[in-house]
Amino acid sequence: MAEATTRIEQVRALCRAGEVAAAYDLAQQWLAAARTSNEGGQVAESLIALAHVYFRQGQYQRARLLLLEAQQHVPEENLLQIEALIHLGMCAAETNAPEKAESYYRQAVDLSRLLGYDEALYRGLHALAVGIYIPRGQFGLALATDQDAYDFIVARGKSELGWTALASMGWVYWVMGQPQKAAHMAEQLQLVAPVGSLPRGFYDALMADLALDEGRMKEAQSLYDQARFIALLTGDPGLIALVWLGLSRLNRHLGRVSEAWNWADEVLSLAERVRYVHLAGMALLERARASWAAERMDASESDLKQAIALMDPLRFEYHLAQAWLLLAGLRQHMGRDSMEAWKQASMRIRRGRYAFLLEQERHLALPLIMRYRQEKDVDARHEAADMLRRLTTAAPPPLRIHSLGRFEVWQGPRRIADSAWNRRQAGALFRMLLISPWRTRTREQIIEALWPDLAIQTAYLSLHQATSALRRTLEPDLPRGFPSRYLEVASDCVTLHLPAGSWVEHEAFVALVQQEQWDEALTLYRGKLYPMEPYAEWAAWERERLSRYFLRALLGAAREALSQSRPDDALILARQALLLEPWQEQATRLGMEACLEMGDRAGALRLYQSLAKRLQDELSIVPGEELQAFYHRLATE
Repeated sequence: MAEATTRIEQVRALCRAGEVAAAYDLAQQWLAAARTSNEGGQVAESLIALAHVYFRQGQYQRARLLLLEAQQHVPEENLLQIEALIHLGMCAAETNAPEKAESYYRQAVDLSRLLGYDEALYRGLHALAVGIYIPRGQFGLALATDQDAYDFIVARGKSELGWTALASMGWVYWVMGQPQKAAHMAEQLQLVAPVGSLPRGFYDALMADLALDEGRMKEAQSLYDQARFIALLTGDPGLIALVWLGLSRLNRHLGRVSEAWNWADEVLSLAERVRYVHLAGMALLERARASWAAERMDASESDLKQAIALMDPLRFEYHLAQAWLLLAGLRQHMGRDSMEAWKQASMRIRRGRYAFLLEQERHLALPLIMRYRQEKDVDARHEAADMLRRLTTAAPPPLRIHSLGRFEVWQGPRRIADSAWNRRQAGALFRMLLISPWRTRTREQIIEALWPDLAIQTAYLSLHQATSALRRTLEPDLPRGFPSRYLEVASDCVTLHLPAGSWVEHEAFVALVQQEQWDEALTLYRGKLYPMEPYAEWAAWERERLSRYFLRALLGAAREALSQSRPDDALILARQALLLEPWQEQATRLGMEACLEMGDRAGALRLYQSLAKRLQDELSIVPGEELQAFYHRLATE
């Protein structure tokens, strides 16, 4: 950081740490001293520092006036001019002047390149992404620009400054329904986000959004609470808005629609106070959803219309597409004409390449598509056909599959009902494919496993019924005649396709064991694979393989406990291993060592003697030479 902007960075750091009052007092002191000395550079820097505090508090007009004054105190080609331009752009972006904001940012970027001001160049590029491209729904441009900004600042050895780009890229990937990429950004963000800091608040908010989408409600609540604390501490309007909107979604999913409405209304009040139309539009959309959930249809329609009226002049295309789609769905639900809203929504989805929105709002989009496929209006039919094509090619929601000690499948926040898996062997077929090589089996293999006693034609009919039931279980609203995006049924094989971002419990367990993360693996292992089908021969080999991994985790955890002077834990783990495999010599040795460390020599001897008796009685063999020698040394001491 160049010396001329040290004060601005100091104030920025205080704001990030939540010490807003200290930042304000410091900036005021600097400004008073600078005005007394009448040194132009110090006056400008102090004005910009104070403007930054006002901006963080959402007082954009006060910040703007200070920035315009600061520009008068320094030459045009000056580092402080860049700082003033970036902050002016931020204020313009937050007060519904995106063209003016874009002009400020581009001036700042060009001047930063000219003067070699690396950090300002990064912030200018990031500001273009988050202040211009994201509100316009130009997500590809936003991601490319933020990635360029992040790569640039990392190449300059200042990766800790790149947290803002990581946070916004994570949010964009989340909006676009790409949870894996969003989580990857969150992992990188966590590395530069100290606990309690503003970056940590954005990290917690993003992780809460991802947890909510996967139906992990308690985890989402905890993360939102952490982010909320930081938002209140720092007073950052952007973080406040993200957290409050997240809490609205969470409460709506939990059925607490009144609380959901209140959180969205709080964001709307903030947006109206700071006169930020994009935020107001987002808040109105969320409030409309809460009203709809409360069956207050007229209030929901009113909020949607208001959101559209606010955002349309500023071309906030993604959220306009959302608003029109919600309005079309609402009007169809109310039995009113929805054609104009549907045309507006589909036009924006096509133009903005928002096919992911069709998937996210599938419960609204699919009934509209199926209705307008039959419409007399040619344009409406064409739009419906195009939207259906886009929907069928959009990635389906990832699955979260619990398979150890229980069987549960979550599709986002929706748990697939247990009863759905009992229809025509749909659950057995799904579970079999899940543990098959490449998740595929031939028709003959499936028939042999599930219907070995049926006549061949009857068995083929049963297989057809099972695949149809499984398609409906995974995609209950799939139109007749359309292929499943999860299940591929070919002439000779049936294949299960899990979308990117899916999570399978037993696969995650094996990965943890292979990484020697013993405690995490043991926490995940809640019991045997597929407990509802204990005698299924097709699951026997995989169940045995997982049992071996469980034993490996127990032994590894026991060794680790011994190395950390936790013999009591080691003994418990060794005994668990012996329950699993009574002839386990490694478990016996670890248990004996744990007993010795606790001063229980007799207990160590009993462990060996129990093993020796079992081996003799059941297998007519004796323990290995090494374990025998250890026992004899212990017995003769």
